[in-house]
Amino acid sequence: MPLRLKLFAFSVLLLPLFMSSCSDDEDNPVPPSNTVDYFPFAKGYVWTYETNVFKDWIGPSVMMDLKIDTATNSRGHFTWMLLRIPDKSPDWTATIGVFDSAGTIYSIGDHPIEGYYPLFKHEYEENEIERETITVKGRTYETVKIAVQVESIGSVTWWFADGVGLVREHSMQGLSLFSDDNDDEVLTELVSYTR
Repeated sequence: MPLRLKLFAFSVLLLPLFMSSCSDDEDNPVPPSNTVDYFPFAKGYVWTYETNVFKDWIGPSVMMDLKIDTATNSRGHFTWMLLRIPDKSPDWTATIGVFDSAGTIYSIGDHPIEGYYPLFKHEYEENEIERETITVKGRTYETVKIAVQVESIGSVTWWFADGVGLVREHSMQGLSLFSDDNDDEVLTELVSYTR
């Protein structure tokens, strides 16, 4: 078979592929990205919150910074949720040991309950969540609302925004991710975050 005929046959074979790749988007829509992350677990993030969880020993409302990083303390060297209250000290304190496995964030630490248990996930199934649009400190977030009931103690509700993380925490019984020294209403709200 002459080269010209081979090239023609080859181009005829490729024509359907070329046509499908150039077809209208309505015929071949690009699927939306399903990648979400309601609690970004990256060292670069620093979140700043206004909270009243330390009201019994610091004051009724304080600014608190949060980050995830590796640190060593008496429990060992692994990943921690680190807190600091800039008005009190520039130092970071390891609050909760955390472990990320198969998209679930586990606590190995102290708050809100001692023990090794799942806290929250990077992604949720629709039957696990309630979607809610909330405004916090003048910014509107599309969130997933997660309510956790702790037997014989009470409940805590967390709102997470995709790519942002925790936006709000509220409990009428004093339950908090950040302190277990409260027995009445706590409210923590995101002020800003950096990545």
